Amino acid sequence: MQPTAVEVTYNQPNKNQITLITCDYTAERGHVAMQDDLKQVYTWHDAPKEIRDSFSHTNEWYKS
Repeated sequence: MQPTAVEVTYNQPNKNQITLITCDYTAERGHVAMQDDLKQVYTWHDAPKEIRDSFSHTNEWYKS
């Protein structure tokens, strides 16, 4: 998707969704957006350890 395609962030009627959009490192090919239904919300301290741990791993992509 183009970086200007902000319509993917608009709220959808009767839906509770989460939208994740990639950052600048994919800008030449366009950004990637993922959406799904939001099922659960936690504070950081109340989140299960498995979820907190998933944020401690790097998922960086580097251009070669």
